[in-house]
Amino acid sequence: MPYPKTLMTASRKQAEKGDCTVLATCVATGLSYDEVHKAFTRAGRRRRRGCTTYIVSKALSILGYKHETVKKWKGKTFTSITLPRDSCYIIYSVDHAAGVKFGLVKDWASEKRLRVTEVWKISRK
Repeated sequence: MPYPKTLMTASRKQAEKGDCTVLATCVATGLSYDEVHKAFTRAGRRRRRGCTTYIVSKALSILGYKHETVKKWKGKTFTSITLPRDSCYIIYSVDHAAGVKFGLVKDWASEKRLRVTEVWKISRK
């Protein structure tokens, strides 16, 4: 399932590239692209560049969210992972991040067989 059009429009408006973590955070938190983008900038993300999980963690903290690592993802891909529908998640592959809401991967890579390396459950502080 692709991103909502409003997120893609906001990303293109700022001429961003490599902002998959920003988009994944938008999906997982339900916040606007501009608000999340500003938090990532404050956390240390450089324009048009990817970022580390440390920066994502810092940005989530700025936004008033926390994360916990989920352990049940061994051997899963973006197409085969099944997560509970009651929470929101950010899933990571080697060079990509995607948001999961209501158990659905909302990302351009939702139909790709990217290997999951880490899963974060996102919740309010």
